[in-house]
Amino acid sequence: MQGQELLKFRSSAHVRKAWYPFQITASLGHMSQAVKQRKPMSNNASLIESLKQFAHYGAEVQEQRHGSLAATNVPPTPETSTLGPRVEHLSAAADGPLKSTISNQLKLPEWFVHELLCFGAVHWCPVPPALSPMRAASMDSEHVAHLSARRQAAVSIHGKQAEQCQPKRVTQDIAINKHAFIRVHVHPKRFPAVYTVDWQECVIYRGADYVVVHKPAGVQVAPTVDNLLENVLFCTAQALQCAESLLITHRLDACTEGLLVVGRNRPFVQHFNRLLQQPGAVRKFYKALTQHPPPTGKLTHHKTQEQVKGQPAHSQVHDSPVPGSQCCLLEVLDVSPVQVVHAVAAEWGPVAYEALLELHTGRTHQIRVQLGAEGFPLYGDTMYANMAHSMSPKVGKPQQHVKTTVKVCDV
Repeated sequence: MQGQELLKFRSSAHVRKAWYPFQITASLGHMSQAVKQRKPMSNNASLIESLKQFAHYGAEVQEQRHGSLAATNVPPTPETSTLGPRVEHLSAAADGPLKSTISNQLKLPEWFVHELLCFGAVHWCPVPPALSPMRAASMDSEHVAHLSARRQAAVSIHGKQAEQCQPKRVTQDIAINKHAFIRVHVHPKRFPAVYTVDWQECVIYRGADYVVVHKPAGVQVAPTVDNLLENVLFCTAQALQCAESLLITHRLDACTEGLLVVGRNRPFVQHFNRLLQQPGAVRKFYKALTQHPPPTGKLTHHKTQEQVKGQPAHSQVHDSPVPGSQCCLLEVLDVSPVQVVHAVAAEWGPVAYEALLELHTGRTHQIRVQLGAEGFPLYGDTMYANMAHSMSPKVGKPQQHVKTTVKVCDV
């Protein structure tokens, strides 16, 4: 990087557009005239072209997409968000094509299985992974013996090297072996926000080594285990017609809106990662909305990661170091009152406070954790609001309001 470059936060109001039923954004192309028949794709068709073609269905077909079949609607429909997760684990009954195997064993239409493949919602490996002791203990002995016999049959042919037993994402129909392990995410987690912006306009800077993109709230930076398409890396690469995939250099929470630097080659990613390790080389600024004004100055806490079975991982905050804790340091630079409307005003009244923050360490959920621990939860943050319940009981429910900027300094 040459010289000092300040990448200022740019309001997304001018790039956010409403989605209309007859079009989708630059990341997924433009829907042409709807057709009622689904046609097979050529072998060299791209994932996105394949998905687009399978999204071109007429009114008669659209009316039939209920239940699980609505899971791959482009864009997501209200029904999609109510489906809930559904993950199926299969053992192939015979040698044959992956798509027809899934279709037959789960009783799903092949066109729908094709869409799941396009989404990256299918994983497989030739040899079933070994049963964990905990899972085996929850099954009857006959079932355990049956699964073990299938695994041994696959091992005798393919071996038990790690790469044979580790499920990998597959995005097209392939030939698979009998007893192969297949994991199907029938209801992929969807991110409707990717359809609300023009991804070409979200690109702030495009260089030979990296791209700076304005990430909208509600979108993951990288692919998830069940969704390869609705994320910043994929949508930006499609908008720029990149020949190769873009690479992660740092992350923002899905709920966070702001600037993201993504790499175009591995040497740059390595260089940027080294910069992140050098104090002051990369400065990260955020804006957060709170009901009450947090005091300016530095905040220091010590965070541990907690995991309770059946619940999402979350952070615990300590005033002093404890075994396994990470130091969290941020600085509140400025706090200003702002007029709010709609849902925010309904929860908090007409005035809230926008805090300008600088992160000095980069920990998971750091801003949410630290401000929550100080009694100033972010609007929309339900995970860490309990930390501040006694001090600030009114907590909003919609998207958390966080924005970020990045400043890269001379090194």
